[in-house]
Amino acid sequence: MIAKKLLTTIAFAFVLLFSGCAKDDFEEIDGVCPLVISTIPTSNAVGVPLNQVITATFNEVMNPATITAASFLVSANGAQIGGTVTYAGSTATFTPNAPLLPNTKYTGTITTLAKDPRGNALQENYVWTFTTLRNFTVAVSSNPTIGGVTLGGGTFNEGTTRTVTATPNAGYTFDNWTEGGVIVPGATANYQFVLTGNRTLVANYSLIPPTKFAVIVSSNPLLSGVTLGGGLFNEGSSVTVTASPNAGFTFLNWTENLVVVSTNANYQFVIAGDRTLVANYVPVQYTITLLSSPLIGGTTNGAGSFNAGTTKTVTATPAAGYVFENWTENGLEVSRSASYQFVLNGNRTLVANFIIEP
Repeated sequence: MIAKKLLTTIAFAFVLLFSGCAKDDFEEIDGVCPLVISTIPTSNAVGVPLNQVITATFNEVMNPATITAASFLVSANGAQIGGTVTYAGSTATFTPNAPLLPNTKYTGTITTLAKDPRGNALQENYVWTFTTLRNFTVAVSSNPTIGGVTLGGGTFNEGTTRTVTATPNAGYTFDNWTEGGVIVPGATANYQFVLTGNRTLVANYSLIPPTKFAVIVSSNPLLSGVTLGGGLFNEGSSVTVTASPNAGFTFLNWTENLVVVSTNANYQFVIAGDRTLVANYVPVQYTITLLSSPLIGGTTNGAGSFNAGTTKTVTATPAAGYVFENWTENGLEVSRSASYQFVLNGNRTLVANFIIEP
């Protein structure tokens, strides 16, 4: 049986060799009929790149003069596209003048004008089709809008590798990418993927909780005044501390670690770290001025400047031949005792009055 099939095949080849291509009735032919044995892209191929060069390979060497724009056609949507046709070896090449259109079905045709060197032509047009890859859209946005900047959106070829980036603005941090409200697994701020369909990606950001710093205020001496403004504050915020002296004291300055930082009772600053501030107060001082009347009538003791609220004693000592009569202030008697004691709450000008001893 095998021997019989082999003899039949040899006989058929012998007939072709000496009788030519039997289907061609219009010109003399001999030898093997030219056939297209492969193409790039292959028939019914999909996802063909837009920069694809189209080729057709024959079963034998062809006559280059017959491989032209008339014998190698490429069309789409019923219209022929422009391109350059070349031939080398046994392969014809069609190089489009412009990139192919996305998601478009193209038809390639090798016509019967293509012949081999002996004049044998294709017995019928060789036709095949292929479809180019699709374009998809990548849409990116930020949530919230002020949270950051997203890049990488646009329209791109199917199957290409795309990268979208999320860059948080100051005070924000990147959380994740979501699509349709669902977190994209494993997607970092620089998210790379192969484009197989339209994508709508949202970069989600969250506000970084501000760093808080403590302001501690106190008075020195402890009961000399009231200080306000301590607490916890956000980094970079403006803080004002106030110092209000109690009666008998006056504000001196604010110090931190014994270093003067302000002489203003209302001290304002931008907080950049923890602060421990001390409001320093000093007692109010009043002056005691003492006079003798008459000047030769005697001497006085106890004049000077002293802290407010302190208890002071002034004394009057009469000269020989004089006796003390009283203490007066602004012409009014304030004491008949030569040793006059009082709490100092203001400036005092006291006159020790003496009279001649009877």
